[in-house]
Amino acid sequence: MGALVLASVLGAGGCKDEADPEYTRCLAMEQKGELVLAARACEAAIRADPHSKSGVAAAAKLKGMQPALDAQRAADRRAYEDSQPSDDGARAAKAASLKSKVRVKSWGAEPDAECSGMGLPPFRKSYEGGTFEEDELVAEADGCAHLFQRRNNMNDSVFCCPR
Repeated sequence: MGALVLASVLGAGGCKDEADPEYTRCLAMEQKGELVLAARACEAAIRADPHSKSGVAAAAKLKGMQPALDAQRAADRRAYEDSQPSDDGARAAKAASLKSKVRVKSWGAEPDAECSGMGLPPFRKSYEGGTFEEDELVAEADGCAHLFQRRNNMNDSVFCCPR
């Protein structure tokens, strides 16, 4: 009987919900209207403990906020595009001036299945060295398209490009 009580006490101590702090932060950020930060906190909660009560709740919350998050990202994208020179000549000139700053890394000589499968230009490349906006401007001037949706993370520099 004493061993059963001891096992119960030890077992209860190991049932801490590791996702709870990040899920709490997710809810707080969503309440403040900071959807990108809320989504990152929910993602962190899911990574911390995907099967816990808070991890499952974070996954549901993330799924539920996805339409609003997509709308915010689209609005941010439009605001960024509106802040850029509207004259194609000015954009081309700016891209040309950035070519020495932005490094292009090819992911291989063969067409990339993921790029091709999404109907994008077939060759995967990374553009790095400038700010994201500068890297993107040079990539777009080279005829490239984003492989991943823009999410303000390390995948933002990955593009599908013509040869």
